[in-house]
Amino acid sequence: MVESAARLHQHAAAAAGVIANHPQHRHPPFSRPLQRHQQGRQPDDCPSFVGQIRLKHGGKKGKKGGRGQKASAASSAADGEDIAESLDDIAGIPESKARFDKVLQGLTRDFQGLRGGKTDPGMLDNVRVESYGSMTNLASVAQASMKGPQLIVLSVYDPGMTKVVEDAIRECGMGLNPNSEGQGQVHVPIPKPTKESREAVAKVAAKHAEKSKVVVRGIRHKILDQIKKKKDSFPEDDVHMRIKEIDQCTKDAEAGIAGMLEKKKAEILTV
Repeated sequence: MVESAARLHQHAAAAAGVIANHPQHRHPPFSRPLQRHQQGRQPDDCPSFVGQIRLKHGGKKGKKGGRGQKASAASSAADGEDIAESLDDIAGIPESKARFDKVLQGLTRDFQGLRGGKTDPGMLDNVRVESYGSMTNLASVAQASMKGPQLIVLSVYDPGMTKVVEDAIRECGMGLNPNSEGQGQVHVPIPKPTKESREAVAKVAAKHAEKSKVVVRGIRHKILDQIKKKKDSFPEDDVHMRIKEIDQCTKDAEAGIAGMLEKKKAEILTV
């Protein structure tokens, strides 16, 4: 038994030596991480707890900073809008004059369709004609010329539209009776106006002029409404000055309409 126990003791010692010399057991547990920590290095797969705290704290600051930047940007944008807006943006004089000028241009087109004592080939230019599914002016589909003092001849660009042009003139309200002379040619006899017909046409011209004045006054009203809505944002003197300027533009437009009417009436009533 003593000999058996001695052999067991020798086998145990040998096994302990093998284990002690194995590479995984040459250093005590956690010795490597402790050595790396002593050298100022952190394990690659284990960031320090302090670093985690810093990252987390920095993230919160970043979020707060983001909100602050957004609020600041929104405030700056709002301030920028207030600064960019001016009386010229609301009621600029050039833009207002352009709106009034369009009214006078429309009145000119209306007057062109009114026949006076002298026959003018341009009197048919604004007659509306249906062309390929859309409405357009006669001047865009045919060329007008005079053939005698009381006869207008139309040369239709597309001969297939001759009948369409003829019907459009007959239905335009001028009391004309056109007739086609072959494909692409339309003759429009212009009756010699009487005193009564001239006076009737002059009344129509006056109605067109009055309608244009109503449009001008409507434009003025809209512009002044826009100014009044924003008047507290500008110096009082500037607001009053701009209103006076708009009023002057309105008077100029109305004077232009009156001048155009007098000229047209003289043209209509002249024998």
